[in-house]
Amino acid sequence: HGAVRFCGVPRLENALSKLASTIKAEDDDEIGILLNYLDGEITALTEWYRTNPDPFSSTAVTSRRQ
Repeated sequence: HGAVRFCGVPRLENALSKLASTIKAEDDDEIGILLNYLDGEITALTEWYRTNPDPFSSTAVTSRRQ
């Protein structure tokens, strides 16, 4: 969980935490559901990254200077 906490992605952290707890509890029925939930959160994060430009990229810095 440390990496997602460091990166500041609480929805992904929540999905991973729920999945880890469920794996420890050996709730096989719930694990599949939570894997799908985790996949959805990864997809949402990927989509957010795709649609939000990196403010530190060279193109972003160049466009602010103009």
